[in-house]
Formats: sequence, structure tokens, C-alpha cells
Amino acid sequence: MKAIGQALFVVVLLFSTVGHTKEVSLELGSMIGLANYDAQDVSEPLFLINHGTFMHKDTETITALHRALFDRGLSVLSITQTLGISQRKETYNCERNVHRVDHREAAFEIKSWVSWAQDQGHNNIFLLGHSRGGNQVMRALKNDVVVKGIVLLAPAHQQSFENGRETFEKKISLEAGAFWKEIENKDKQG
Repeated sequence: MKAIGQALFVVVLLFSTVGHTKEVSLELGSMIGLANYDAQDVSEPLFLINHGTFMHKDTETITALHRALFDRGLSVLSITQTLGISQRKETYNCERNVHRVDHREAAFEIKSWVSWAQDQGHNNIFLLGHSRGGNQVMRALKNDVVVKGIVLLAPAHQQSFENGRETFEKKISLEAGAFWKEIENKDKQG
């Protein structure tokens, strides 16, 4: 009997860190966008996670990031870019769909989700972009998306990084190069 009690305790403990994830939707022009939303205290940071090329909010990488941030007491909104498909829930199928989506649409969708999060009471918003999602996060900054900061996880390519770096420096009014030198020095120190 004691073993059953211990097993139940372990099961309860394992599931206690799983949030109350809600799938939410947002009208994005003629499309409906979907996101997974886990809310903590709205005065704490919210991380808006943007996925990589052709992926979605429920992929392993995005789900792991979502859970890790939520487990640390942060609110999380993991979005799925529509890529021209309303209520998209799966990996974009290039064989079935001709890809005609550009980064301006992604930036518009990110900006719209930031506004949605603000409507929920979140004002301490960070953008986290994975792969091409990092590229899109930086492009969203060019479209006057106002956030507290950004996290780029394996951003798409060097040109996107350079374009984003220039935009980021302008946004936070840092002397060009000073910020990046400080980051490089910290990297060298380990």
C-alpha cells in the first residue's frame, strides 16, 4: 500500500509543473492565428515564442521552451505563424502548399500577438525567436513592436543577425559596437 501511495505522489509531482495551457486564437487579417498561452502574474515577464521555418507552436523545441519558462514562474505565449493557412496546427507541407509568405506578414502577426498580450494585462514582454523565428522577431522590431527585450535561439542567418543588430542598437540607443563588445567579452570570460 505504501508503494502505491509513493507512486501516486510521484505522478502528482510530475504533473504539478504542467501549466494550464490554453489554446487561444486571434484574428490576423483574413486568417485566424493560434497560440498556446500559460499565464502567471501579469506583472512578471511574458515570453512570446516564435517558431522556426514551417514549424508550429506544438513542436518539441517550442513546447520544451514553453514549459521551461512557465516552470520558472513566467507567462508564456507560443504562437504559430499562419503562413497563409488559417488555424494552422501542423508543420507546413511544402508539397501541398506553395509558400508565398514573406517576413512582413510574420512581423505583422508578431506585432498583433504582442498587442493581444498587452490586452491581457502583460506589459513586460520579451520576444523569443527560434531559427527563422529569430529573424522574424528582429524584423518585427523594425515594425515598431515595443518589448522589453529579445532572445534569439539559433537565428536564421548572418544577414538577418546584422539587420537585427542594427535595428536593436537604434531601438535601445546604444553606441554601435559597444554593446556587442561587452557581450563578446562576457563570452570570452565564460
